[in-house]
Amino acid sequence: FKMVTGIGALSEGELQPTETINDEGYFTKYNKDESTAPKCWISASARSKHQNQTIIEGLNHSCNYFFYTIGDRLGEERLYRYASQLGLTSKTGIDLPGEVRSVVGCQTTLYDTTKAMNEASQDTSLPIIVFNAIKKHLKNCGASRGLEYTDERLSACAKRLMDMAVNYSESQWLDNMRTILMEELNMSKEMVYLQAVIGDTYNYMNDIKWGGAQTILAAIGQSVTVLTPAAVARYVCAIANGGYLLTPNIVSEITDSQGNVITRYDKEVERQVVSESTAKQVLAMLEGVVTTGTGHNAYVAGYRVAGKTGTSETIETTQTDRFVASFCGIAPVDDPQIVVLVMIDHPDQRIATASGGRQAAPAAAEIIEKTLEYMGVERRYTEQEQSNFLAQSPVPKLTDKSIAEAIAALDSVGLKCKVVGDYTEGEEHKTTIVQQMPAEGIIVNRNSQVILYVGEVPETKTTVKVPDLVGSSLADAYVLLKERGLSMIAKQTGTVISQSIEPGTVVEEGTIVTLELNNE
Repeated sequence: FKMVTGIGALSEGELQPTETINDEGYFTKYNKDESTAPKCWISASARSKHQNQTIIEGLNHSCNYFFYTIGDRLGEERLYRYASQLGLTSKTGIDLPGEVRSVVGCQTTLYDTTKAMNEASQDTSLPIIVFNAIKKHLKNCGASRGLEYTDERLSACAKRLMDMAVNYSESQWLDNMRTILMEELNMSKEMVYLQAVIGDTYNYMNDIKWGGAQTILAAIGQSVTVLTPAAVARYVCAIANGGYLLTPNIVSEITDSQGNVITRYDKEVERQVVSESTAKQVLAMLEGVVTTGTGHNAYVAGYRVAGKTGTSETIETTQTDRFVASFCGIAPVDDPQIVVLVMIDHPDQRIATASGGRQAAPAAAEIIEKTLEYMGVERRYTEQEQSNFLAQSPVPKLTDKSIAEAIAALDSVGLKCKVVGDYTEGEEHKTTIVQQMPAEGIIVNRNSQVILYVGEVPETKTTVKVPDLVGSSLADAYVLLKERGLSMIAKQTGTVISQSIEPGTVVEEGTIVTLELNNE
């Protein structure tokens, strides 16, 4: 959702592309109590990394404080308007039954005075909870003084109080509350001045009154905001395609047994939601999230990937530590073909804390890579990527470590892994590595794959045939070896002129192939 806030702030002139914003810790404009005031996810000791941030760094860091600030500048009405403009407040029209509408936080989402007081009419259940709480409180206040109120009178009173809270400023609440209580429930003047009557009623009403404190949370996709995956993917597609909102389809065409097209579902453009220049600007920013920011695990060599991470709280977060980790990516940036959204509900935090960058981005990278390969999209390696293939790392000692520890150790030196053997999903922190290939201390090129064995080491290990690499570029050789689970050693870029193991030789997965290249 931070992309929506960024688009709105840039479009409205509330943020200049070169303006910088510092993360100052707790955002205390609406809540001075630091025990409950909102703040960024980064620790205080690392907050220096979130200083002097332009919108590019703000997105790269996914800095909450940055988006609290620009969301506050936008305000409730404009923030909601841009979310609506990007299709986030209506159904997508996808050709599947039972689609529900996304909910974006604002006053009418929190409580709409024009709609009936039931869950079918209101966007959330909160107004009904508050409505019933006010009724129960006022009923108890009357009973303690020998007064009985009918449910009809209590309902009318609670509704008027809630409507008044929305329509009047908080400074006007007390006088209006007393008037309503006297008119609807015939309370005495003495009774309506009692803190026992007014205090809880006031607090309940506060729960359905939108204000700046809610707006800044909505700016980062929190508060009562709930987006469907289809809606998120659709608005990210608009960024990828130059600013046009499309109606998503599951099927492109239906053919008969002879391959004749019976029905074709053509692309349906609903409207242009952002200018082409703004879409390109945001796309470039999102590429930075992958190259240098929180989405770096979605990087795919040869394909330029843009995207945004998300780590969302749920209504169960406080009770069960339930989060949703997500990543939405666009690829390739220079000619967008696909948008991929990965959402992981309740990721296992025994391996790593909930994070879209840690858990969803790697899955998205694999989907992006395999999909573009299937589509026949050619890889285009940058000079930097070409040189990165030459970076080397020693294989660390992984035996006697848990799978989770081994993955972390390999990640720290830029190596990948494949786990062979039986283990229970979710038990990665308890399952021990018994053998590895290549062995500890062997030097291999970055991104090479290390085979990790758990349980009993099989008598017959998985074997592959070494491909013919002579004549291939370094990048192509890397891909061919990676596909077969083989590691690589090369010391320069260019064209492969020889390889240490003859093509067609059957070797164990994880075997190292040393390449000699000519770059003339």
